[in-house]
Amino acid sequence: MITRLEVDGFKSLRDFAVDLEPFTVFIGPNSAGKSNVLEALALLSRLASQPIPEAFKKGRGRPSDQFTRAGSETARTMRFAVEFLIHGEYRTGQPPSPGAQSRYRYELTIERRALPSGTERLLAREERLRAMRSEEDSWIQSRPGFAKYATYAGGGANIFGSLLNDLAPQMNRVVGLPPEPDEHQIPPSQTALPPIRYFRVEDLRANLVACRTLQMGTARLGEPSDRIDSGDLAPDASNLPTVLAGLPPSLLGEIRADLVALVPGIASFDVVPDGDEMRIDFELSGGDRMPARLVSDGTLRILVLLTALRLEPRPYLACIEEPENGIYPGRLRALLDLFREEAMRQYDDPEALARLDARFPNLGAMRVITNLLPTQLILTTHSPVILAALRKHPEHLRFVDAVRRDGHRLTRVRTVGPTSTADHGRFTVTPREIDLILDATQSEDPA
Repeated sequence: MITRLEVDGFKSLRDFAVDLEPFTVFIGPNSAGKSNVLEALALLSRLASQPIPEAFKKGRGRPSDQFTRAGSETARTMRFAVEFLIHGEYRTGQPPSPGAQSRYRYELTIERRALPSGTERLLAREERLRAMRSEEDSWIQSRPGFAKYATYAGGGANIFGSLLNDLAPQMNRVVGLPPEPDEHQIPPSQTALPPIRYFRVEDLRANLVACRTLQMGTARLGEPSDRIDSGDLAPDASNLPTVLAGLPPSLLGEIRADLVALVPGIASFDVVPDGDEMRIDFELSGGDRMPARLVSDGTLRILVLLTALRLEPRPYLACIEEPENGIYPGRLRALLDLFREEAMRQYDDPEALARLDARFPNLGAMRVITNLLPTQLILTTHSPVILAALRKHPEHLRFVDAVRRDGHRLTRVRTVGPTSTADHGRFTVTPREIDLILDATQSEDPA
């Protein structure tokens, strides 16, 4: 679980820092920079497994477009920092243990380096993974419900550190990786996360690589999908039928039950083989059947979101852009309740562990690496309906807007709640203020 994200130099995010919850909703007007937060997370996810140039090329815009611009100048560096809560070592038949250390901070700086030819290279300038100390862990201190997952035995020590060697810029220098103090040579065109095989680095990599972002259109949601598939839900959910077909019957049953509860008139659905493809057929309350291409966009979107919550293995982090599109407000409220419930679910209670044991009957006392923390959910929205639905739970909200700083337009984030006299709205904004801002921006939209 990512508990804090810091970004400096990515698009409109400069000196940007935000604490994240298991369920976090970034709310704000259009063009405020909400999508840039998800894009930054997606870039970090790719950097954990791909060469740096390739990770940037898969982003939105050219690599140079992803660096913060200030007038005619473009930033030369981009900095990330993420703090993690890692809890996933489970030995079947025994109580789960978070291990000696479960809180980590990862830092990465990417540099645009000019070459004599006039071209540029993207290099990992600095990189570090270290164990956090309890005295610096304000996130856990303010969220006592997660204290049982937090362990500190590392004393702030580096797990590894990397610094670009200017005398030999073709190679990075990685030091401090236990149990061997030897230096590891890693090309600066990639981060240290893909090649290092050390269990805490692998935990961090798994948390980042497993990040899933959904940006659902409607053009292909109701269409069949190819039988041959990776099993991962595509960002546009175009492979939904094949993903559903690969889920265990118990999880498919949970999705059916949730869909029936959320969408009146739907009695069930089935995934049907059709030549080289898989398709979804819906059963209506009266007994009639209907192909997916004929049901409403809202119903298909709800099915996608329910599937994202029940993927196997469960994603560490799921990011969803504007889930309100095409969904009736009353159903959207119920869906948000389901999101909150799923994000706060306990996966290390005796009942959940018994279900996990039942899935691995032949492993005996072998260790099973599994995510015992809930799937973290991050949403972006500009919907007053979502604001109203979460008014009694402002801890899940982060308000995003654009501000002018040093003559440049940047993204700002604030928590939601009552403001103090000393605050003056610098760090906190009230739900009423958000209402007024959203109403004003929507009234300016063209008819």
